[in-house]
Amino acid sequence: MFPPVNSSSGYEPCVKFAPSQLSSSERRTNDIGLGSLIENLTARQEFFYGIEISALTANQPTCLDFNEFLPTLPAFVSLVWLGISYWNIPMDENYSLQLAKHMESHIPVLAHLSAYRMTEERLNEFLAKNFRNVLIVRGDEIHEGQKFTYGREMIEYARQQRKDNLSIGVPGYPEGYHKNPINDPILNIQYLKEKISAGGEFIITQTCYSSQKIIQFINDCREANVTVPIIIGIMVPDSVRNYHIVKNITGARLPNEVNDLSVNADDILKFFVDLTVRNIRDIFTANLGIQGIQFFTMNRFRPVQMVLDELRTLKILQ
Repeated sequence: MFPPVNSSSGYEPCVKFAPSQLSSSERRTNDIGLGSLIENLTARQEFFYGIEISALTANQPTCLDFNEFLPTLPAFVSLVWLGISYWNIPMDENYSLQLAKHMESHIPVLAHLSAYRMTEERLNEFLAKNFRNVLIVRGDEIHEGQKFTYGREMIEYARQQRKDNLSIGVPGYPEGYHKNPINDPILNIQYLKEKISAGGEFIITQTCYSSQKIIQFINDCREANVTVPIIIGIMVPDSVRNYHIVKNITGARLPNEVNDLSVNADDILKFFVDLTVRNIRDIFTANLGIQGIQFFTMNRFRPVQMVLDELRTLKILQ
């Protein structure tokens, strides 16, 4: 059973925490800055992972049982806002932010923030909620006349307002920016470097199914003196529909072998689990100082758990 939580807006988080997350000695997670946490885990060469979720699944609260991830719990949870319609929803009525507030005393939470139609007033309202961690993205769409045209501008503003009391993550793009017809790898790294200089503390890469491209991206970052921790973003589709959604949303280039797959969901899931494990192994054995991954779950947790089981078999995850 998932314990309901009353909400004045009608949203009731459907989350079951693991015993260690409920322990009073380990519950001050809302004070944990992910930048420092990720840096420390990376320095200790400890494998860690996070999961990205959204507040709703099929218009119902997303149910998440952390016990299903034991013995190794996620180091953090990332809360995404899906759809450009979020720009005018009052902050107090935003289900993702309600879910983030519900979880942040039990696990570090990374709230997403898009520049799409973001006003200074609305950004101040978000910052006043005192989330400890935020992932700032420009987003694929730009509205004419919006205050913040680039993610860097919003990073600078947020850093100025919250000083060191805010840990800021930024996206990285191993295959370039989605929906950008001109993708210059050198310029892309320069833009990323500007975001780090503005206040970004860590990078989460967009989904990419080529370990070679990810490794090249990491090397390009380091050669450009971008030294902050990099977390590898991973999505493990479990159906034909979902891997086409991945391509449409992220622009990720799917492996050629996908064309030879049957429409059988089990075959598709096994293919992407095996591919994910192989890519993680390639990246980790390249000795690039990478220790963390983030699963873009689409609120489907079985593929994540299958990958974790395989990583334990390979002794990558203890």
